Parts: sequence; structure tokens; C-alpha cells
Amino acid sequence: MAIYLVDYENTHYLGGISGLSENDTVVVFYTQNSSSLSFDAHKEILQAQAKILYKYVDNGGKNALDFQLSTYLGCLIGEKQADEQQLYIVSKDKGFYYVSKFWEREKGIRVTVVPSLTEQPKAKQQQSAREETQTATIGQIVAATVVEQGETAETVGNAAEETTAVESEIANVETEVATTIENATDNTATTEESAATNDGTAENADDIAEENTTTKNLEAQTTVNATANSAENHIDVENNVSRQPAQKTKQRQRRNDKRKNNVKTTEEPQPTVESALADSGIQLGVGEIREIGQIVNKYKATITVNNHINKLLKDSAKAGEVLKIVKPFMKKQAK
Repeated sequence: MAIYLVDYENTHYLGGISGLSENDTVVVFYTQNSSSLSFDAHKEILQAQAKILYKYVDNGGKNALDFQLSTYLGCLIGEKQADEQQLYIVSKDKGFYYVSKFWEREKGIRVTVVPSLTEQPKAKQQQSAREETQTATIGQIVAATVVEQGETAETVGNAAEETTAVESEIANVETEVATTIENATDNTATTEESAATNDGTAENADDIAEENTTTKNLEAQTTVNATANSAENHIDVENNVSRQPAQKTKQRQRRNDKRKNNVKTTEEPQPTVESALADSGIQLGVGEIREIGQIVNKYKATITVNNHINKLLKDSAKAGEVLKIVKPFMKKQAK
């Protein structure tokens, strides 16, 4: 659904109106100087499904139609029409671009300026393409997140299996160590008896038994320490594996959030003579603003600019206020 405000005094053309749908509305603004239609335009209007309204404008002054079309646009926005329908201004007058920028800056409302009704489908296609691209990008982000989560779960599962195997290995080693110590004790007793019988000296037997026991205990303790260190290393690996995917997932999530929030950044336009005059509050027409901008760009001397502005506005007080606003732009040009 869309509303088209046609500056017929500027375009003298309604081509493309028959291609609009029954949900669209066309408001044609015309004056006494632009009140005729060609037979082709008349045929297109008869074939059109869109709702068509006509607004006659009293052309009593310069840019009279532009002012009344802009006022009508403000009424539509005040009635919340922009919440449900796309708004278009159909005109080749570049002054309407400042109207579009005003509403986008003040209220975030998009008003598209097109030179004819035939240009409107291109604008809609570009907007649809942007929406499809954003949708596809979000889908890819979600799919990547799901894959990452799956990989993380698989990695943690493998680490858990490795931990179980290490614990089993530790239990087996502890059993072997206990058996080794028990055998060492039996061997020590046998060695003591043999030493007492062969040498006849109990003291020598005790020394031999003590050396054997110490040797076995050292070997067993070395084996236990090595196994414990191996187990700790496996557990550290498991913890690192568990932490690293979680950290990567958080980092990717932050990047995804930034991508979602970076939906369309609009650069703040550089101030121009026209925009400064439009925002100044001085009562100036769109055409007057445009001509003053041309004067400033053409002449460098302040007195020359002042004379031309006086000649244009025919109001010395207003010309003085305008001169104060445009002086900074004259200095930039001089540089």
C-alpha cells in the first residue's frame, strides 16, 4: 500500500498509474497552468485500479503548489498514514529532497522522491532486495550458531570419554602398585631368612632387607607419581577443551549481536547553504532557498552576495538575516 503525491505542474505526466494496485492512492496536485490531460493519460486513468484524488492549487505565488503539497504530506503523517503506507512524492523538483530528509531526521519516517510513477516499482524492488538480504544474513548467523553449539557438545563428550579412560587407567596402576609392594614385602622376609642362614649374621640380613624394601618402595612411588601427573594433564586438557568452545561461542554471539544491530547506518549529511537556511526558521520558499544557494556558490564578495539576495527577496531586513547564515559557507569557499 502506498500514497503518491504528484506535482503535476512539474511532471505533466501520469504514465504508470495503470500499473498501481487497488490498495494504492494517487493525489494529483495541479494548477491553472497545468490543468490539461492527453488522451493517453486519460486512458491510463480509466484503466487504473488505484484510488485517484485531485487537488486544485491557487497559483497566486512562487512555489505555491510545493508548499501545499508539503502541507498535505504533513497532514498524512500526523494522521499516522505513514505507519501503514509507503509515502512517495512524484516530482523532478530537487527541493523535495529536503522535505524527505527532514522527516527522516525528525521522525524516522521514509518519504521517497521519484521523478515519475514508472520509477516507483524500482524503488520497491530495491527495498524488497534489501529486506531479503537482511533475512538471509540472519538465517546464516543462526545456522552457524547451531553448528558451533553442536561442535562444542561433541568436543565436551569426547573429553568426558577420555577422562573416564584415564580414571580407569589410574585404578589399574594403583592395583599394580599395591601388588608390587606386597611382593616386595614377601621377598624381604625371604631375603632375611636366607641372609641369617648363609652368613649367620642377623644384622647383615636386616641391612639387605631394608635396602630391598627401600628400592621397591621408590619404584612404586615413582610409578604412582607419573600416573597422577598423566591424569592431571588429561583433566587440564578436558577443562581447556570445555572452556575454549564456550569462550569462542560467546565471542561469536557478540559478533552476531553486532551484525543484527548494524541494520542500516545513515551518515549524517554535511551542512549546506540550503539545509542551513531550511533549519534557520526564516520564512523562505524552496525556490528562494535554492536560488540563494546558487548565489553563494557563484559569488565570493560579501557585498555582491548581499545585493543579489536583496534583489531576490526585496526585503533588506530578511536579506540581512540570510547573509548572517550564509557567511560561514562563503569563508569555506574562499579557503
